[in-house]
Amino acid sequence: MLYLSKETVANKRLQINGVSSLVTDRVGVFDEAMRCKNWQAWKNSREISWCIIKGGKCMIKREVLMPVELVEEISQIVHKEGYRALTEAFPNTDVKPPIFLSNEEAEALISLAIIEKEKAGLMYPYYDDEHPRYSEEHEERFDDIQMGIYEKTIYYVESAFKKGQFDHLI
Repeated sequence: MLYLSKETVANKRLQINGVSSLVTDRVGVFDEAMRCKNWQAWKNSREISWCIIKGGKCMIKREVLMPVELVEEISQIVHKEGYRALTEAFPNTDVKPPIFLSNEEAEALISLAIIEKEKAGLMYPYYDDEHPRYSEEHEERFDDIQMGIYEKTIYYVESAFKKGQFDHLI
């Protein structure tokens, strides 16, 4: 695992296995990253910005800062539903922030939020005050999910990744 410091990202260049790679933007995307093998660990736990995982291919992970309550709620859902696409980011039910996500994991997390909102629509179908069978209780419960896990998850993930990167999912 290779950790990049904020200083390395700020310098915009990085040497990996003798290959000089350009850090093309603040989030640490490397033009030569897919050629790299055998990552050397460089750690400074106080300055971790991004994490590249060793595992057959180079993968860039971004730090996503979320409130503890949201991380705990997501962890519970991941393990209850058995969402394997997110078990590396949420390895157990008591994960604490920050969370490191690859692009694929970020998409999976957005999908999880969408699924939770869709489930709320099925469980509380009378949330719309224009529906003939409108229920205030349904509206409150639906809004708890929509303004909770759905909107917060999307906000925090998009804050760490490029704005609009996941618009095709939403």
